[in-house]
Amino acid sequence: MLCNKCGKENRQEAKYCRFCGEEMARASAPSGLICKDGILPELDKLDGRLKVAGIISEGGARIGMDCLILGDPGSGKNFIANMIAEKMFSAGVVRKKPVA
Repeated sequence: MLCNKCGKENRQEAKYCRFCGEEMARASAPSGLICKDGILPELDKLDGRLKVAGIISEGGARIGMDCLILGDPGSGKNFIANMIAEKMFSAGVVRKKPVA
């Protein structure tokens, strides 16, 4: 998809131009999370690890759970981060409810 402002090529699903930041004009919104097919199996693996981490943290241990999520604008980074935060809260790894 070409940007109306700078004319450079962007992904079809992009909400904003990755070069100039201009909002992309589109006829219809993309359906669902762009990379959902790739991330869902990884989130399932994360469930098992978080259960173990939840058991360990019940004993008072502190576990570092930092991560960095990279991707183009509109690729669903915030959505994925919120899913991970909710899973961590549900598993008992973090005590504060994530802010949506």
